[in-house]
Amino acid sequence: GKVQAAARRRLELKELPRRGWAAQAGRQAKLCSVVPWLLCTATRLCPAMTARTSGAALRCLVVGIIAIVAGLAEPGQAQMQKQNTTWIYPTLGCRANRAGESCYPFCTMPLNAPCEKQAVCAPAYVKTPFGKTLQWVMAASNPTPPDNVYIIRTGGMPADSGKSCCGFSPVLGEDIWTVQSPMKDATLNPYGVLAPEVINWPPMELSDVANEFRTASVKGAVVSVNLAPEKLNITNVKFSWNVTRQEASTFAVTPLYNISFDARYGYSILDGAKRLYNNSACTKNVFFRICSNPFFTAQPTDSTVPLMGSPNPLGLVRSSGVPNSACGLSVHTPCIRSPGYSESAAGSAVLQVFDVGMFDSSGANHGVRVGQQITLELTLTTLDEGGKVAMSTVDDPGLPIGAELTEDRVCGQYKICRTFTWTPRKGQEDKVHDAHVVGRSFTTLGAELNPCDELYTKETVFRVMVLKPLSTWLAPLNNVGQLTGDLAAWPGNAAVGTEFSVTLQCESNYQPRIDMDGGAARFSLLSTQDTGDGKRVSTYSFGYTPVRGDEGSTKTWQFHCGDDQDVAERLIRTVVVKTKLCTYTVDTGETLSTMTRRYQLSTNWLNVWNANPMLITDPDLDLMAGAQLRIGPVYSVKPGDTLDTIAAQFSTTIKKLLSVNPHLTPETAPDMQLLGATRLCVIACTSHPSPTYSYKWAY
Repeated sequence: GKVQAAARRRLELKELPRRGWAAQAGRQAKLCSVVPWLLCTATRLCPAMTARTSGAALRCLVVGIIAIVAGLAEPGQAQMQKQNTTWIYPTLGCRANRAGESCYPFCTMPLNAPCEKQAVCAPAYVKTPFGKTLQWVMAASNPTPPDNVYIIRTGGMPADSGKSCCGFSPVLGEDIWTVQSPMKDATLNPYGVLAPEVINWPPMELSDVANEFRTASVKGAVVSVNLAPEKLNITNVKFSWNVTRQEASTFAVTPLYNISFDARYGYSILDGAKRLYNNSACTKNVFFRICSNPFFTAQPTDSTVPLMGSPNPLGLVRSSGVPNSACGLSVHTPCIRSPGYSESAAGSAVLQVFDVGMFDSSGANHGVRVGQQITLELTLTTLDEGGKVAMSTVDDPGLPIGAELTEDRVCGQYKICRTFTWTPRKGQEDKVHDAHVVGRSFTTLGAELNPCDELYTKETVFRVMVLKPLSTWLAPLNNVGQLTGDLAAWPGNAAVGTEFSVTLQCESNYQPRIDMDGGAARFSLLSTQDTGDGKRVSTYSFGYTPVRGDEGSTKTWQFHCGDDQDVAERLIRTVVVKTKLCTYTVDTGETLSTMTRRYQLSTNWLNVWNANPMLITDPDLDLMAGAQLRIGPVYSVKPGDTLDTIAAQFSTTIKKLLSVNPHLTPETAPDMQLLGATRLCVIACTSHPSPTYSYKWAY
């Protein structure tokens, strides 16, 4: 019965509500003898002593220990249930701004001083730029030492799977936190602990904090260190957040990171388990704002490599990328060379430069052409939540002469766009022209939210090189026809009825063009071909068909090879066409008889037949169309010759001489001496009664 009563009593003691511990233990203490409880408590030998005593002594010992605990804890226990853990300096946002200050949330106080409740319980907004290490401290004290204080992150950090930002891996989760000097054993850290995340609410067992699946990964970007490990009633945790470079972010807008912290303390009850006490200081909500630099993007670029300063959403290596086949030298289309480069300017200024032009496969810039319109789409972006951007030109030097930049227009979330257009003019070739712009980001948020500061981009230069035109003749390599010497003695190179034709080719790094100066003739563009190295070749065809009356005449045409914008001096080729005497072209279906009648030749067609033995095999058959037929001899004038003497010499008339020699003017008197080296076509007249000169011209 005594054993059963003792068991029931132990069960009752275990199930006592906490508020009845002190009273019940006091009543039991009056019934027992004095027990060396001080020695027992100090040496932790109670279980061994209990095993060596009788049942009564055991009961007295247990009751005595309860009385000791109750007697020591009764005043503090009631107070403990009314008090919270206290946030102390240097906790983030511990003190509010005072008059003339703007230090919040980093205002200073004496070390370990209690925080101002209104300030520390208000949300704290912290901003930091990309690429920096952000540090802050959370510190709390326990109102009932020597129990431990635990600072627990109870929420926060967006779970944006598949994106990367701010020091975190593309897949957020266990790679967020790193805890240095973590829990010293699997069940209890006597120096305080930071839990990455706790979702179980009171009563919270210590195992919830020490759970290995809730500890932080060593890959994390946020590192925490307990700065006061030996102070059992104070936990002072320093956080270091290694914020990534802006280029590594894949967010269109950087999230506002919200991290919540609770400060709780542990206590013991008779079963030996440690628990986190349910009461705590206010939950501290901290909002972290990652501030970006405004950055330019532009189109078209020569590859998928992003421009300097802009994020790299494709995760590419910035020194490589997929070439843009829609622009470049091979397709005669200018684009922007990415990623650009930095250049020192006057003073300590640094420019951000992007070259514009037609780039070949080796990366060489061949510039743009005069008359070729350049269109660049410029975009200015900020990643700041609540941010706005504006773009403007730099007053000096501004834009190239003749260039235009449209006004800002909204083209996306936290983006504005402008269109740059410019067509270089003659006189701007073989020079570099810069367009200077600058971007600015600012906020629409109130000051109480601690928004990002107003920031400017570096002065940004889009540098355009205008190409100098270079042209050359490919065909003909030399002038055509005789340009110098005794032109009168030159037989000629064309015949009546046969087209004289020349193929002309001009090459240029612009669009090549050939112009013609001279009399009426056939002249047309046949084709323009791309050589693949930024040059083109244009092919033209020229043709002139002499007609009756052109015999012995000389005609000259000039052709000019150059660029289509008339920038450079044009290169000249000359074509001289002289129509032969006594030579005519056979039309389709003609015979020897029709030829002699059409050209009013001698009816003695045997002379014509004899003069063209290879052409005429049967005088009654059709002649070969297009063949050149000789109808008489060509006589070179000798000193003292006149039309009278020549007519008499060749059994012809002055009228006939003038009809087949149109280069002789009708005003030429019959007895006027002709110039030496003049050539004349002579055709005998069968009506002449008796030629005074016998000749044989069929040769």
